[in-house]
Amino acid sequence: NDLIMPPSPSQGGNETGMKYREVQGCYSTASRGGGRAGTNQLEAQYLVDRLAQIIKKGHDHSIGIVAFSVTQRDMILEVLDQVRRDDPALSDFLNEEGPDSLFVKNIENVQGDERDVILISVGYGPTSVGGRLASMSFGPVNREGGERRLNVLFTRAKLRTEIFTSFDWRDIDLARSSAPGVSALKDYLEFAATGRQSTHFETGEGFDSDFERDVADTIKALGFKATPQIGDQ
Repeated sequence: NDLIMPPSPSQGGNETGMKYREVQGCYSTASRGGGRAGTNQLEAQYLVDRLAQIIKKGHDHSIGIVAFSVTQRDMILEVLDQVRRDDPALSDFLNEEGPDSLFVKNIENVQGDERDVILISVGYGPTSVGGRLASMSFGPVNREGGERRLNVLFTRAKLRTEIFTSFDWRDIDLARSSAPGVSALKDYLEFAATGRQSTHFETGEGFDSDFERDVADTIKALGFKATPQIGDQ
């Protein structure tokens, strides 16, 4: 119980950890939603408003923004450009330059970037405000390696991650998607919303590699029990 992985709420109370922001957004497609296809303008607006709120509090935190798609990233940039015209504090923040200045990226372009606070826009969601999630498609997350993209994204924050969605995490139906990334996304959203983690169990499977076996041998040599392949299968 001594291991702390950022962002951890044990480091700074309400200013650290994971925050789940369910908003009244609407994802637009080519035929539904009323906006530009592939975007969620309302969710982008909520995220930008939250950014402005953080800046007004005066915290000296570096911030990064990540969207699940290129089109949603572009929408966030558009909203930022509109809001900054009437918000001098936000405009000054956006004009700052340096290694820790604000970045706005899509999930596939986030690699070594780290910031104190990461704001995430899922973007995908119902095609009407307050509607149910009809599609289990989350762009790059559904593709091969989608779970690895999420692993990278969710470890970019030093202090706090805030994830914005336009649907309830329980609406993700794993019976309609076999993609590991979708399962990982649901687990993450559940934990962010509730603070509870799904119970994992011993699978009975052996080591996947010599590296795993070496690590287990070292742990056992220290006097601890080491069981491989704990988790959902």
